[in-house]
Amino acid sequence: MNDRARLERIIRAKEMIHDARRGELARARHAVNDAESVLDRALAVHESVVQALSAIGDTTGEELALRAHAVARSTQSARRAHAALDERRTEEETRATATIESGRELKALETVRGRALATDRTKANAVERSLEDDRAGRRGGAR
Repeated sequence: MNDRARLERIIRAKEMIHDARRGELARARHAVNDAESVLDRALAVHESVVQALSAIGDTTGEELALRAHAVARSTQSARRAHAALDERRTEEETRATATIESGRELKALETVRGRALATDRTKANAVERSLEDDRAGRRGGAR
């Protein structure tokens, strides 16, 4: 396998890696959106539970304890949802960084390929000119 074919194989592999990274980033962004929705729901539940506790009126001690327990559970749920969102955002940042890096690698390899093609064209043009010069020299010397 020559260097050109090896370079083409590497570029195809890097393109596949870059496509995979973009897919991972899209999934990570979707997970962030889902986690934001979960957090929004948890905060809404917490707010409604806190409002129910605030509207005590005539309640028994047992009902007050149940409401307080519900507030504690909703607070824990909101904290877990917030922690999950933080994890998803960190994952998204990691995926975005990996996607950017794979894109840079691919662009660098494409630049190398472009330079190699330009070099090959220059060499081919030089060989063609040399052949033309030889032909012209033979024609001129044959007279």
